[in-house]
Amino acid sequence: MANEMNNLVVRLSLDNVNFRQGIANSGRAVRTLQSELKSVSTGMGGFASASQQTQAKMDTLSRLIDAQKEKVKALRQAYDQNKAKLGENDAATQRYASQVNKAVADLNRFENELKQVNKQAEQKGMDKLNNSLKSLQAEFQSITTGMGGFSNATEQTRAKVDVLSRTVDKQKEKIRELQQAYNRAKTEEGEASQSAQRYAEQIHRATSELNRFESQLQQANRELDQQGNRLLNFGNRMEAMGNHLQNAG
Repeated sequence: MANEMNNLVVRLSLDNVNFRQGIANSGRAVRTLQSELKSVSTGMGGFASASQQTQAKMDTLSRLIDAQKEKVKALRQAYDQNKAKLGENDAATQRYASQVNKAVADLNRFENELKQVNKQAEQKGMDKLNNSLKSLQAEFQSITTGMGGFSNATEQTRAKVDVLSRTVDKQKEKIRELQQAYNRAKTEEGEASQSAQRYAEQIHRATSELNRFESQLQQANRELDQQGNRLLNFGNRMEAMGNHLQNAG
């Protein structure tokens, strides 16, 4: 009986050493990444732009979440092992339970922070796209009213085709960004959530706008073809007239 008790004590001691080592390692990794996150958040990394800083923050938070998950896993293993051998009311078991709860709360906090940063990045990206589209629409309006000082109708139509082509490409990019945001909201908050529904409405509006831009582009291309045909016909008539005059002479 004494030998069995001694063996149990030895096994518990070895297990505790291994668990403590795993917890210590994961804890150090978490603290290192928290320091890195603080440095990134205060702009100490010398970032070239706000978007670069945001990307660095997202990357650090992702790695911090992975490290925190390892910490939670190590603490839960220690808790389960201690509970199985010494019981739920043992002081060490209770201590591990408290540490698990705190680690899970920290993990939830890190995950929520990453979600918030992702949303902010999405909004900044969307604002940039909307500003680009507004500039393109203003450029199109200027071309349509003839403010570009075009030498002829064909030159004006070519300018329309160019700006409309860029508008269509930019609008497609906007729809892709909205689709990604919708998928994220659906995964994190559910398809019926306000965020997911809002993105779904924006996708519908953006798709309608894309259809309008594409119709305008098709019309501009038809106009360009017609103008080209008129120029070709005019050239043919002038050539025929020249030949007629030459023969008459």
